[in-house]
Amino acid sequence: GYKVGFSLTDGECCFFLFQAPVCSSFEMSDRLVGVKLLMGEKVKGEARNVRKCRFNKQLRKSIAGKLLCTNFRVAFVAVDTATPQVAEEGSLLLGVDDVALSCIDRVVAVNSSRTKILTAASNLKFQPQTLLIYCKDFRILHFQFEQDSGACEIIPLIAQSCQPACPRDLFVFQYSVEVSNDLDHRQMNSKFDGVLSPTRMFETQFDWEMELARTGASGWRVSLVNERFEVSASLCKILVVPRKIRDLDIKKACAHFNEGRIPVSTCHMFVNYY
Repeated sequence: GYKVGFSLTDGECCFFLFQAPVCSSFEMSDRLVGVKLLMGEKVKGEARNVRKCRFNKQLRKSIAGKLLCTNFRVAFVAVDTATPQVAEEGSLLLGVDDVALSCIDRVVAVNSSRTKILTAASNLKFQPQTLLIYCKDFRILHFQFEQDSGACEIIPLIAQSCQPACPRDLFVFQYSVEVSNDLDHRQMNSKFDGVLSPTRMFETQFDWEMELARTGASGWRVSLVNERFEVSASLCKILVVPRKIRDLDIKKACAHFNEGRIPVSTCHMFVNYY
């Protein structure tokens, strides 16, 4: 929704309209026990009374829970899960019982008399008792459904989701829209409320101006002389330069350097890999 505010300056009343904070799917993930959704990730369907089978040598164990299908992954949440899943070793995005839709190779529905490999256009004409998900990383996920658990809805949904009809159905496009909206929302809040965004992507002039204000670099300014990459094709489109240097001076200086690359100072951040 939207909120209306006003300010009184020099005896004049100024009204402005701004968008109220809206919880993203990442913020709403706490409502789903045991699942922490990514930004832009949304639950498309779920099935309860599901058991995940685990095979260890000749032993067979099963865990009761619910099966979720989102626009990014298939996730199994055990009924005794009280906290969000811990990411699998080697993955920052997936839990131990998750598989990304892009990692699914085949979806197979099974009952006592029939076995069917599902495609995006397949229809289930029997009540499946077992779901087998063959993954591209050589895993095989085995789920069993009890009566009235929603197997006829969740299994075709998984088959359709892992075989999108067009590229726009891929999660990467929905993630980028969510991130873009989140950046716009945080920038709008910072303008009206004076609150600095917790994370700056430094992709806009606004980000750099706020950073200069935060660091108190009064002798520097933001230059858009290379916004269209006309000065140098290999330099950033947004430059931070001394305030006394004009854009015309920058253009003249670039003409004396190879490919217009004037001397720049770059901050390098070391990343720790665990």
